[in-house]
Amino acid sequence: MQPLQKFDDCVAFLKERMKKPLPGLQAQLKLAPPFRDNIMPKVLDNYRKGSVMLLMKNIEQQPHIVFIERSDDGKVHSGQIAFPGGKKDESDESLLATAVRETDEEIGLASHHISVLGELTQLYIPPSNFMVDPFVGFVEKQIDYSINEKEVKRIIEIPLADFFKDDVIGNEDVVTTYRGPVSVPCYNLHGVQIWGASSMILSEFISLFDEIK
Repeated sequence: MQPLQKFDDCVAFLKERMKKPLPGLQAQLKLAPPFRDNIMPKVLDNYRKGSVMLLMKNIEQQPHIVFIERSDDGKVHSGQIAFPGGKKDESDESLLATAVRETDEEIGLASHHISVLGELTQLYIPPSNFMVDPFVGFVEKQIDYSINEKEVKRIIEIPLADFFKDDVIGNEDVVTTYRGPVSVPCYNLHGVQIWGASSMILSEFISLFDEIK
């Protein structure tokens, strides 16, 4: 089996790959909403700091990526498919600590269950004025989730291999935003649309595997 299809091989590959230079902004922009490439350099001075955890889970020896569907709370990212994460608290020692804490608070995975592989490229999110640090981690054991229903509607586990299928990216998919419907590139699979910051982070992560295709 290829490294991306077998969990242990995938983890071993990523441990080495994430020591090398990252694909960066160029990979993120492949799944960026319209005009995002023009907005990205114009980061506001008073941006908020946050982080997310791109989490891989071992399900029957195949790597799956763990997503959350955010609750319909009326905020900017309401109802969107995302990674666990959020705003950095003053008590957080680092942005990694933020990602781990938020993962525990949102889906009930404590820090001792998560092994961290590394960090992807920072991403500025204009609609919410957040500078986000994405971290990559994995969970080997079958751990039960504990969902924070105020923030999370449900958890979605998608096989990593599915993101390499030819028809997984839609270039003109219409999604509903707080500003109304817009056409954006997104991952469209398993009945969900992954777009915006989440798809940009995911695009860089998927690009890590380019050398083994």
